[in-house]
Amino acid sequence: IKLSPALKATNDLRTIAARDIILLVTPAQHLRSTLKTIKPDLKSDSILVICAKGIELESGKLLSEACEEIT
Repeated sequence: IKLSPALKATNDLRTIAARDIILLVTPAQHLRSTLKTIKPDLKSDSILVICAKGIELESGKLLSEACEEIT
């Protein structure tokens, strides 16, 4: 499948936070810390798509619950 040349991969979290749609592909146990890192630059209307599975071991919460708490 050919991907659009407009698609760009980056590891710059400030660049990621400024996007309209963000795919959260971090491992479940790192989702909360990643969200805390991008939160200051996160647009209020960004769509966050959680691409990890599981629960937080420390809190027992679903990833969507952790995401809601932070954002």
